[in-house]
Parts: sequence; structure tokens; C-alpha cells
Amino acid sequence: MNTYRFTLRLSPGWCLLLLATLAAAASAQDTLSLSERDAATRASTDNPVVLAAHLGLRASEKQLSGAWRQYSPTITANARYTYLNDDLALGIPAITLPLPPRGLTLTLDPIHLLDRSTLRADFTATLPLFTGLRIESGIRAARHLVQEATAEDSLALQKTVAEGLVDYQRCLLADANVRAREEAYATVSRHHHEVGSLRVQGIATQYDLIRADLAVAEADRALEEARTQRVLAYRMLKKTLALPEGTVLTLSDSLCYRPCSLHVEDAVAEAQSARPEKAVIREKQEEVRALSCVEKGKMLPQIGAFAVYELNRNALTQLDPRWAVGISASFTIFNGLKDLASGQVYDIQESKLNALQQEATNAVDLEVRRYYTDLQTAEHNIRSSQTALALAHEALRMADRRFETGTGTSLEVIDAQTSLVASRTGLAAALFSYDSSYVQLLRAMGRTADLLNGAL
Repeated sequence: MNTYRFTLRLSPGWCLLLLATLAAAASAQDTLSLSERDAATRASTDNPVVLAAHLGLRASEKQLSGAWRQYSPTITANARYTYLNDDLALGIPAITLPLPPRGLTLTLDPIHLLDRSTLRADFTATLPLFTGLRIESGIRAARHLVQEATAEDSLALQKTVAEGLVDYQRCLLADANVRAREEAYATVSRHHHEVGSLRVQGIATQYDLIRADLAVAEADRALEEARTQRVLAYRMLKKTLALPEGTVLTLSDSLCYRPCSLHVEDAVAEAQSARPEKAVIREKQEEVRALSCVEKGKMLPQIGAFAVYELNRNALTQLDPRWAVGISASFTIFNGLKDLASGQVYDIQESKLNALQQEATNAVDLEVRRYYTDLQTAEHNIRSSQTALALAHEALRMADRRFETGTGTSLEVIDAQTSLVASRTGLAAALFSYDSSYVQLLRAMGRTADLLNGAL
């Protein structure tokens, strides 16, 4: 066998290039480009709350399957060992026949019935024939439980997706604030340099220089605060989307104004018919009614068929059959009215749910109207913020021109820059308020499909 060895030698430059390539590849693996629709999709599939709701739905489906299986026969294997103080036998008294001259007496041995030590084993099968509609009511209750779990699953999905979309919008707002603060910092830093040059020439005053120093410090503080808020916003988004902490996100969408043509009364009517919360209460009411029937059915006769087959033939007595089939019936005459009390508990719960249904109706109406009002307010704020931003741009341009020509002061430039930053962040905040209110309005109306599409 021949063994060959190959040695690859790289120059330091090639080693650095290779390391940089590997680092870039590793960084690319941890970087995720995310759109609003992607965020909605990940929230609907990876969030633990949504996954828990899915498992709850599966559990309710298993309960429905178990309710149907109550119709199936039950087969059990039984074994028991008995030890008596003595063998069990049937004694027969002596029989005297009147035969002359003295009569004839017959004495019979006792009939052996059961050994002192006995092992019995058998198979027993039972089948319910009539249970006072308990099985049927249980199936009906389980069916409504599945519908209730389905509504709760939809509710968890809507809330989680809406939360993910709002977190996405919050990250966009944080990015916009950071950009505005970075631009403001660059502007005041440049202005500070110009003031320093003019101070050397004797044109600017010491007050102008101190004021420029303060503006740079304030801009740096505001920039650091904006960056901290951005870190927190991205952490919230990663938590909602169940992403690893080390994932680097790049958002492909931006804050934008999307006109909404909804009418408030139409939105309220749609929400009243589509909200999962109301469906949960409706299904819970039907489930409680069915469970009340289950408890009341216990007060009716219970009829079932049975079959028994003995396995240990040697343990049978002369009076025991090898197998037997039959029908049994039972009726509870008195048990302290426990079944009646249990049924009355469910009746009270039904009355409680009726009150909650009315409260849910009022809450849905109020929630839709509140988000609709927030949407309208944000829309007006967007228009005024756009005008204020255009005015702030023009004011900064004029302040710079006056300062350059010596007719203006440094304080005017700094104030104009502060006003511009406030206008930019104000517009971003108005857009965020509008988009988040729109997402919450869609959730309040129960529009799951629109939420999964990224509220587009």
C-alpha cells in the first residue's frame, strides 16, 4: 500500500483572505432579510403561544375521539384468588324409606362445590345499550370543545401575528429615529467645526462655540438613546418570531402610508361576526348545555349487555357456567341528589356565559371604534407632519445661508436642526401609529388572511 501526503502552503495574504471569506460566510448565515409578510409567517409558525394553541386543538380532537369510543365494547381480563376456611360442600340429609320391617335409610356423601383454595380467571365484555343519552351528550360536548379550541387557536394566531407586525413596525420606527439622529449629529458636528474656524478668525463668539459644543453633546446623547431603543425593539421582534438572539435582521419594508377605505360601522359589523372571542363563548355555552345533559342522564336507567367466559374450568363448581351472556339494568334511586346538583352547576355557568357574551359584544364594538379613531388621528398627524418636515427643511436651509453670509447666528442653525429632527421623528412616529393602528384594526375585525399577508 502506498501512502501519499499533500501539503498545501498558503501565503499570509491568502490566509487572511480565506479567514475573511469564512467570516463573511458565517455572518451571512446569521443575517436574515425580513419583510412584513415574512414576519407574519414566522410568527404564525414558530411562536410558542401559537404552537401551544395548536397542541390544545389536537388535545380537544383526541377528547372527541374518546367520546365516540364510549360506544365501543369494553373487554377486560379478570383474575382472583380465594382461600376459604374449608372446602365448600353441599350436605344432603339422610333419606329414610318406609320399607318393612324397619324401613330403609339412605345416606349420601356431601356434594363438593368449591375447593378451599381457588383461582378464577375470566374474560368479561360489556356493551352500553342505553345510558340516558350520556354518551350522545358527551360527544356533543366534545364536538363543541373542538370548535372552542379552534376559535382559541385562531385567537392566538391573530394576536401573535398582529404583535409580530407591530414589533416589525416598531423596528422600522427605531431605524428611522437612528437615521435622523445620525444625520443630526453629523450636521451639528460639521457646524461645530465651522464655528471653531470662525472663532479662530474672530468672527464667531465664544458663546457660539459653547453653544455648538452643547449641541454636539445633546446630539450624541440622543443618538445613543435612539440606538438603545433600536436594540430593544429588535429584541422584541426576535422574541415574537422565536429567532435566536444572535440573528442579524435586515428589514426590507419601510414605514409608509396606506390609505384605508373602511367605514367604522361596517368594521364593527364584520368584527361582531368574525371575532374568535365570541365564537369561544358560543361554543362554551353549547358545551356547558351538553355537559348538563350528561349529569342529568345519570338519573335515568342504565342498560347494558354483558358476556363472561371462564378460563379455569377446574375452578368451576357444579352450579357455575363456563360462559354466560345477558343484559343488565341499573337505576339510582337516591344518592343525595348529587347528579341534580352537578347539572345545576352547569346551568349557572350557562347564565354566566350569557353575561360574558354581552360583555364581549360591547368590548368588540369599543375596540374597533378605538382603533378606527386612532387610525384617523394618525392619518391627520401624517399630513401635518409632512408639512412640518418641509417647513423645517426650508428653515434649516435659510439658517445655514444666513450663518454663512454673517447675517445669522449659530443658535438659529442649531434650533433649525433641532426642529428638523423633531419633524422627522414626528413623521416617523405618525407613520408608526398609523400602521400599528391599521394592524390592530385588522385583528379587531378578525381578518386572519390579511394579517398573514403582512397587512398589505
